[in-house]
Amino acid sequence: MRRLVNSRPRARDRWVPCYRVMLKRAGRVPAPPGKYVNSPAKAAAVLTPLFRGADREYGIALGLDRQCRPLGVHVISMGQLASHSIHPREVFKALILMNAHAWVFAHNHPSGGDLRHSKEDHAVTRELVAASALMAIPLVDHLIFTSDGRYRSLGDAGLLDPPQRTRGRKGGQSQP
Repeated sequence: MRRLVNSRPRARDRWVPCYRVMLKRAGRVPAPPGKYVNSPAKAAAVLTPLFRGADREYGIALGLDRQCRPLGVHVISMGQLASHSIHPREVFKALILMNAHAWVFAHNHPSGGDLRHSKEDHAVTRELVAASALMAIPLVDHLIFTSDGRYRSLGDAGLLDPPQRTRGRKGGQSQP
């Protein structure tokens, strides 16, 4: 393999490109009070500066290590005034590269001070919880921010519970 990578290509040969994937530091945000991100308030302390004064929607992932210390933040998507699109592939690329053990998803509602989650917010949360379970990098919270720094935790609202399946034979008992 080494010979192929280092040799000169001939015109009649077919080549497959080799890639190196890396994470590049692009800036810093203030660390949370204390050392750990073990509550929505501490996650908000890290993420609030990224949303303050934003004129469009952003989706941001905060990667955490095994002790819930922040590893880094990654802007997953930048949308329009009232929407943005999130795909799990963009979410987990950065989380895997930063060796995240768990993560917090956050997005903002820049068009007003409304912290209520929409149907779309709930659908994205369900999709990210399912993808997180598949990737074994649990989503520990989903925060919604306003441009003035207020936030709401969808985890505290009970929307991060894993999807429940119903068994048909035993009277609708749920199983995790």
